[in-house]
Amino acid sequence: RDLRVAVREMAPVTQVLGLGYDSDERLRAQYEISNRNIFGGGRYVGFQARASDVQRRGTLSYREKGILGGQYDLLGSAFAEDEERPSFSAQTIGSSFQVSRRFTGATRTLYRYSLKDVDLSDTSADFEGSTVRLSSVAASAIHDTRDAPFDPSRGHSVSGEVQYYGNAIGSEADFVKMYAQFYRFKTILPKTVWAQALRAGAAVPFGQSKAGSPLTCTEGPIQDSGVPPSERFFAGGDTTVRGFERFRLGDTCNGDPLGGEGLFILNEELRFPIHSVIGGVLFYDAGNVY
Repeated sequence: RDLRVAVREMAPVTQVLGLGYDSDERLRAQYEISNRNIFGGGRYVGFQARASDVQRRGTLSYREKGILGGQYDLLGSAFAEDEERPSFSAQTIGSSFQVSRRFTGATRTLYRYSLKDVDLSDTSADFEGSTVRLSSVAASAIHDTRDAPFDPSRGHSVSGEVQYYGNAIGSEADFVKMYAQFYRFKTILPKTVWAQALRAGAAVPFGQSKAGSPLTCTEGPIQDSGVPPSERFFAGGDTTVRGFERFRLGDTCNGDPLGGEGLFILNEELRFPIHSVIGGVLFYDAGNVY
């Protein structure tokens, strides 16, 4: 049979507004405006803004799919961020360029260059230098078989990334940062999911950053890390190790966390329904920064 099909293209410009509340960040707001079909070629240009009591961030992004023979996607972004940590405040301005390639529906690789200036203030410890320029190249791989991105009931996700910061590419700090994470989800009873997570990371300073300066703290003298405070690992809070306040794990100086060059976190959860859309979770968390 002959069929006649009529199609209407979706409006390319969209806006998103979100409001929320978190016990750490308190009132949160999000706004996004984007055009997903610039010049009729499926190119994306968008601006995203997020704000809360502890973080303000604005990002301008451009994305183009199918470059270099159709096998790679390009993402470029420029951003400004103002974040408050327990031991310092950081104002960051930067940009990044990322090229990614998808091999299968579940597997892809990403390659990224980023350049940013980080200005530290209100520090509880006398970190050496307040403003630092950080330039890095990174490579990462992701394998994701989860059945849903936000509330999965089965599948797993494995990812790993290596970042290099060095004088040779314009960075004022020398270190290599590695991070890997594994998530697994399994339905063991109707609507009851066993969720697991394992995260580990290491930042290895070298060259001029091999050793930090000594710190004078009420806890006693501490040899500081050569990794800039903004790039260290922090843990504690509702997304890492519950039962500890946000970013409060690890060594402290004058009562505030210093962050670490190493990270290990283990999470086990049993998610079960209670009534309608309300569910419960039994969980066990372990880990620290080192």
